[in-house]
Amino acid sequence: MILIDYAIGSSKINLAGKGIFVCSDIPRGRVVSAPDKIERLYSIDEINRLPKESVEYAGSVRWFEDRYSAVGEWSDECYYNHSFDPNCVWHLGFVFASRDISAGTELTIDYRFLLEEGEKSMFRDSKTGQYFTGLSFKDSIRLSAEKIVEIFK
Repeated sequence: MILIDYAIGSSKINLAGKGIFVCSDIPRGRVVSAPDKIERLYSIDEINRLPKESVEYAGSVRWFEDRYSAVGEWSDECYYNHSFDPNCVWHLGFVFASRDISAGTELTIDYRFLLEEGEKSMFRDSKTGQYFTGLSFKDSIRLSAEKIVEIFK
């Protein structure tokens, strides 16, 4: 559930499609979105048995260890786009503003926190041109926790 005033629009990120844009200034540390309506979590083995072209497979997101959500409909949260220098931090399903964000800015997160460990992304980072790979759960938690601590210093 996105907790701020936002709009979905054409992303300014090359080949990204749509993105989430804030309608008013967001202060550093603000919770931008929080988990909502997750009916169940799936193991990575269950996710990998889904048809690769399905919405559920494409929209699956890692929450912790090897547990993922898989929903049969696209929600607005699917419009967070990837950046290696994101303005938001994903931490166990919560998204925090990692810096002050001005109205009209597109929200970005680092997809490495959402992918299966070692999973290579199907597309490249728009600024660097690099593919990126899912982090281990241990690294994901450690790095996102470090970023959260930094936000609230």
